[in-house]
Amino acid sequence: MYFSIVMPIYNAEKYMEKAINSVLMQNYNDFELILVDDGSTDESGKITDEFSEKDSRVVVLHQKNSGPATARNTGILNAKGEYLLFIDTDDEFEQCAFRSIYEQLKKEPVDFLCFGYKTVKKSLKKENTIDLKPKYKLYKTIEEILKEQLSIVNSFFFSVVWNKVYKASVIKDNNIFMKDDLYIGEDLCFNLEVLEKAKNYCELDKSLYKYIVQNSNSICMRYDPNKFEQEIKVHHFRSDYLRSNRFIPSEQINAEIHYDYARMCFACFMDMFRNECSWTLKEKINYIGELKKHNRYTYSKRDCKYLTIEKKIPCIIFMFRNRYIIYFFSYLLYLFKFKSKLYKEKA
Repeated sequence: MYFSIVMPIYNAEKYMEKAINSVLMQNYNDFELILVDDGSTDESGKITDEFSEKDSRVVVLHQKNSGPATARNTGILNAKGEYLLFIDTDDEFEQCAFRSIYEQLKKEPVDFLCFGYKTVKKSLKKENTIDLKPKYKLYKTIEEILKEQLSIVNSFFFSVVWNKVYKASVIKDNNIFMKDDLYIGEDLCFNLEVLEKAKNYCELDKSLYKYIVQNSNSICMRYDPNKFEQEIKVHHFRSDYLRSNRFIPSEQINAEIHYDYARMCFACFMDMFRNECSWTLKEKINYIGELKKHNRYTYSKRDCKYLTIEKKIPCIIFMFRNRYIIYFFSYLLYLFKFKSKLYKEKA
């Protein structure tokens, strides 16, 4: 069997059938679809069983509710295919996806492959589709990956698992699994572990997946008081991974790590301005102070020379010891990212 596609499912009866059919209606048939019912309390479990009865390519696994990371790990452990893919219950594959991936892997076999996708924004008024795909790039050796590590890891396309193809043996032989203590950044940590063990990597310039945005209650769009605790774990994991690189100057690595900490803090600071956050101004200012105390990095102009203008700005602002300046900048970021029509049109 060539492909195993893993779909974690939890209370997704309203939209999971479209996702499942997008797999079953592919113009390539050498695959299995593993549906992991993560203790659903609606009709999701029943629907998965019905699909299994109708199509021998569908494998259903039921488990008690443990979260999407554990559900994906269950799928990984039971996968029989040579390559692994993931799909979320509210998304879809393009009909030509598996055929295109198969042809690419036959032409250039790799351990790890990334492809483009279409972001589909659905609302009551209209549906807006944005086609996003990387430029074609093939990294044939571990050395090539290490030399371009920062551009790979910082790529807009790298941080999720549903636009990737993984050689199953790389994952299983190295015991790589999703971190079940994370619900923010677990995809990124998984991809970093795979990239560390992969002998080669490819970025394919084709959009083969539909990422459908229709849930305003998603994790990235709501206030989360525990966000920093999640983000800092991912930050440390990413930092340790980058520090092991022997091809990129340590000063450049440090600059990237410094920026990532500032980015992470501003992501948390922006959440303070959401309606769900009931903190007073004093509490918000104190929170900024607490996160700055947690900071173990010393920023300098030397670090900034390795960064783009977009990355320099938060680093420079973060260097200020004045919490009110950071508060004001965080508010401007919040307005731009979550209230600006210009940003929403680009996003």
